[in-house]
Amino acid sequence: MEKPPPSFQPRNSHTGLFDYNSSSSAASSKPRRTSNRSARSVSNTAPSSASRVSDNGHPIVTQSQRIRMISRNREASTNNARNTTQAGGSSEIAQNKTKKPRKVGKLIRIIIIALLLILLAIAGSVGLYLFNTYNSVLGEIQRSDVLSNRADDGTGADVYLIVGSDARSPEAQTDVQGARSDTIMLLIHSAKGTDSLVSIPRDTMIKIPEFADEQGILGKKGEYVDMGFQKVNSAFSYGGPKLLIRTIEEQIDLKIDHYVEVGFDTIRSITNALGGIYLCYDHDVDDWDSDMVWTKGCAWVDGENALAFARMRYSDPLGDIGRAARQHQVVEQLARNAQGELQKGTLLNLFNIPKLAWIADNALKYIMFDKTMDLEHIHNLVTYFQNAASAQTDDADPKDSVLPIKNSEYYDKVLGNVIIVDDDEVQAFFHNKATK
Repeated sequence: MEKPPPSFQPRNSHTGLFDYNSSSSAASSKPRRTSNRSARSVSNTAPSSASRVSDNGHPIVTQSQRIRMISRNREASTNNARNTTQAGGSSEIAQNKTKKPRKVGKLIRIIIIALLLILLAIAGSVGLYLFNTYNSVLGEIQRSDVLSNRADDGTGADVYLIVGSDARSPEAQTDVQGARSDTIMLLIHSAKGTDSLVSIPRDTMIKIPEFADEQGILGKKGEYVDMGFQKVNSAFSYGGPKLLIRTIEEQIDLKIDHYVEVGFDTIRSITNALGGIYLCYDHDVDDWDSDMVWTKGCAWVDGENALAFARMRYSDPLGDIGRAARQHQVVEQLARNAQGELQKGTLLNLFNIPKLAWIADNALKYIMFDKTMDLEHIHNLVTYFQNAASAQTDDADPKDSVLPIKNSEYYDKVLGNVIIVDDDEVQAFFHNKATK
């Protein structure tokens, strides 16, 4: 066996560790083996300061110290790795926590967008249906150029002339010759927003202005005719809506802004479409002229009986004045029930819209308007009607709903029974309605 180099020398006999030292002696070059027991006893005993420093001044690390250092290093590495993992996990959790609300918010936005798309689809379908219904209703509206060229009266009121006639009935003749006008009303929306409904009895004696007899009813076609004082109904029978409008304008000294002509069948069809109306009358009636049969009190009636209720005159003790009051009652009930149906016809109750369209379609077949009337004016007409009818309570003065009458039992040798009015009193009455 070869000898170790001269610089090789055992550093400590009880550790088994060696050190290179060129100045060590050759005599002490062979290491000494110690027993395990002595090694353990030495390792458990703290070495002296002299034995822990080598001859060249380097610190001496024992085997047990090295093992403990390695163990501590491994433990520190493990802890560092664990801390790094925990830190990474907590940051990932924090990221997930921040991402969760983003994911939830994104989901909510998707749901909202989907709902909006569904609502737009529904709105589009409903809008298309309403547009088609609107066009259908517009197609049913009949208009005519009947208004006069009278100058504005300056009151700021909106005046509607409403005429009930058999000229609008499909069974009636196409021209106005001999057409009856059983109902003549003025609906006035004042400058201050007050609505009132006033009847003009058909037997009212009134001055009819000179007019051109375009149909040749009273003479040669196109000749001007001066009829003088006649029943107001004669103006409609001989000269149609144009002559009636001129006649009433001169009588009340107000400009008529809109004209509405309602066929008798309108009352019948609208009443049936609404499911009937509730009417009251305090007399028993069996009238051959109007076919009205009534037992004193109130009843729910259909369209046929509502029409007879509005037309009956001869069996009424008050004659034309009593009929005007009953016509107001029919109008009030129709307006009230129609208003109820309009309130149902919202997006919350889309199934009611076809019913409204059907009612409008049936009603407009027998109604004629002047050329200025559009859907907005028709809506205003219904609103004003409702307001005026609501104002006519049971304790209201019935004279307030009929033009002032001077004599309701006057007999004329040519015209028969007529109603006489005072012109000045009539004009003051209507001016008050227009400005109050």
